[in-house]
Amino acid sequence: MKKILILEDEAPQRTLYDNILTDEGFDISTAANYQEAIQLVDIDTYDLAVVDIKLESESGIDAIKKILSINKQTKIVIHTSYTEYKQDLQTWSADAYVVKSSDTTELIKTIHHLLQDRGE
Repeated sequence: MKKILILEDEAPQRTLYDNILTDEGFDISTAANYQEAIQLVDIDTYDLAVVDIKLESESGIDAIKKILSINKQTKIVIHTSYTEYKQDLQTWSADAYVVKSSDTTELIKTIHHLLQDRGE
């Protein structure tokens, strides 16, 4: 079973993604902030991380850098409402960029695509 980390500071969004991706057959861990995410990454290996860029008091970009410094094999999906970050060079280490929407179809499709591309 593929392991996914969700870094999202908004509790309703975090719960929604957890429920939807669990129903899709993934093993999900969630974090509300940078510190929680890094603690999880330090003790477990994730196939993919869904990261919100604008967190309450931290930067999702910093979280991406740290996650990849711990495990370069982790696929990263930036999931944010702020499209301007797509042009930010610091986000280019991500494997995908999905704009938040009430329709989670694109996020789910992207995750399946990225994990299938791992040859597993």
